Amino acid sequence: MVARRLAGPGLTPRERALYRRFVLAGAAIIVLIRPLERATDPNTVDSWPLRLTMAAYALAIGLIAARVPARAFDLLLGFGFYLLTGWVLLLLEWNPGSWVYFVELLLLVGALAPMMRSRRQLLTYAAFVLVSLTLILARHSGATPIHPTHYLFLVGGLLFLDFLLLDARLRVEQELAESEERYMLAALGSNSGLFEWDLRTGLAIYTPRWRALLGLGPTDPPHNQRDWTLLLAPDERPHVEARLETLRPGVPVEFEHRIWHADGSWRWMLTRLLAVADRTGQIVKIVGSQTDITERKMAEEQLLAHAERALRDPLTGLPNRTLFLDRLGQAARAADREGGAGSAVLLLDLDRFKIVNDSLGHGRGDELLQAVARRLENGLRPQDTVARLGGDEFGLLLDDIVHPAPATRVAARILRRLRQPFLLGDQEVFVSASIGIAFAHESAETALREADTALHRAKARGGNTYELFNQAMHAEAMALLRVENELTRALERQEFVLHYQPIVDLQNGHLVGFEALLRWRHPERGLVLPGEFLALAEEIGWGAELGRWVFETACRQLAEWRRSCEPANGFHVNVNVAPRHFHQPDLIDHLRGLLRDCALDPRTLHVEITETLVMQDPDEGFRRLSRLKDLGLRLALDDFGTGYSSLAYLERFPFDVLKIDRSFVAALPAHGSAARTGAVVESVMRLAQALALETVGEGVETEEQWRALRDLGCRYGQGYLFGPPLDAEAAMELVRRRGMA
Repeated sequence: MVARRLAGPGLTPRERALYRRFVLAGAAIIVLIRPLERATDPNTVDSWPLRLTMAAYALAIGLIAARVPARAFDLLLGFGFYLLTGWVLLLLEWNPGSWVYFVELLLLVGALAPMMRSRRQLLTYAAFVLVSLTLILARHSGATPIHPTHYLFLVGGLLFLDFLLLDARLRVEQELAESEERYMLAALGSNSGLFEWDLRTGLAIYTPRWRALLGLGPTDPPHNQRDWTLLLAPDERPHVEARLETLRPGVPVEFEHRIWHADGSWRWMLTRLLAVADRTGQIVKIVGSQTDITERKMAEEQLLAHAERALRDPLTGLPNRTLFLDRLGQAARAADREGGAGSAVLLLDLDRFKIVNDSLGHGRGDELLQAVARRLENGLRPQDTVARLGGDEFGLLLDDIVHPAPATRVAARILRRLRQPFLLGDQEVFVSASIGIAFAHESAETALREADTALHRAKARGGNTYELFNQAMHAEAMALLRVENELTRALERQEFVLHYQPIVDLQNGHLVGFEALLRWRHPERGLVLPGEFLALAEEIGWGAELGRWVFETACRQLAEWRRSCEPANGFHVNVNVAPRHFHQPDLIDHLRGLLRDCALDPRTLHVEITETLVMQDPDEGFRRLSRLKDLGLRLALDDFGTGYSSLAYLERFPFDVLKIDRSFVAALPAHGSAARTGAVVESVMRLAQALALETVGEGVETEEQWRALRDLGCRYGQGYLFGPPLDAEAAMELVRRRGMA
């Protein structure tokens, strides 16, 4: 029972039985050997306490050996040396003069211990020294204080300790083997290829599955670790070799790399390695597995490519708005941390790109955008970003820009590069651009908004230039935003009104009609002229809505006048058509319905159209003008001479009236420095007469201008000389007072 308890847990049944017999036999020998020693040597000291003490030593050794873990056998080794030292001390008690031998023993063991390759050699050497020392002491003392059987016990004890140490080493090796076996079984379960490198012999074992992963035959290299390393992708070889140098016993590692396949391709592998060490801690073997992860890597690359495509403009290959905003946000956050503007953002918009796109076709337009993208890329540094934000708008992010000067220099250089002709097919195309500049100092949204504000300022200046954002622009933008909000509510609150400016016959001064002019009766600013809000209304999309309201109000007012005042039956109303309204698909149907509902003669409604509006798309303009003409409406070309002034389209389009811009009228009468202007007006009159067009002079303010226009053959006129724009009631009163021609 005692031996069974001493054997402790963790031993196999065979080991337990062997260990039990060994411990009991050792204790019995110690107890029974004392009478034998006494019988053979009368000088031997003997007593039952001494017997029991020595037996207790043996049992204690067994207890410690059974209970101490395998990794703590160094303690057991120290205990064994403690026992041996006890024997030497006993010798010193009998012969104090032998301390010199004891010192020599310690020095000798201490000097040779580093040369020992194993604990077994060290123990054997120590036992030999102790036995030799005992014989020397016995020879010098002339007595034999220790019986020769003690030597047997001493050697037996050393062998017993060595057996325990050997057993511990075997246990450690068995645990490593079991761990290696578990590792191999796990790798086999994962359909991986296995291999083993023996670092002592330099040989390697590669399983058939491993060779199949690489398309190799049974006799093909690799045959060792070096051969395996040569199969790695050259750019990854240093990294893998560095990982091999950092292996530690019992600590598995894994990494991904590419390796050569027999078909000439490169395969992605997941390699797992486990280093195995001997009892001295030195790595003697490396076991590993490799799993082919090529398909997974390809799927990951496809996902990355898809994500990359989601951040790229498909037409130009440039970063799109999403990626640009992300990089702009990073730049803004970096600038905020560093306390200064470190990046400049430029918004670029091509001038009149729609005309190029519509005239040459969308295919050529796409080619132009691609060519512009290449020029922008070639004009920037590698660390800068150029992106297509949509349509013909591009964004540029310039890193490490602290002051405005470098950003403006880049903008000027880009404008020069874009002014160079683009060759699209066999045709040269010239374009220009507008650029707004701001700095990324707060947030991406703020920087983009400020750059957009500067871009609008550059556009307002006519394009082909750049503008640097400043706080004055911000104030103007905020004011514009307020106007936009107020303008949106103005229709709901019925704040818009029409005023009517008289049109007279220049031959006799009789009233023949009115031009309906839009006004905004602002609750705080009073009466606001269209020049302050009409362009903004067009920009925010209210142009068509306002246009419909103007036509409806003017037609109903004309019908009301005709019902309530007989002299009004013979005059007409001129209405300006807004650009967005002109391009509305329902424009013709809307006007036809108005004429029917108001019971108006179509000839009493004159539609005024600017030449700039018509020439945005000449073919479409011609079709729409023809449909308006088919309704019976009279068409007036407004502000003639300030736009394209093409005689070809003037002859082609179905206009009835030609209105001479006030800038020409203001220079009359034609004498002195204004003689050239008078000649232009006279030429226009002759042209109108040749085309059977009626003419109206705008902005007549003096009697001299009236007479000059009349003498040049102009039929009608309007301006403050004949009356300012009037509200509906005042206009009706004017009709009653002056009568009709």
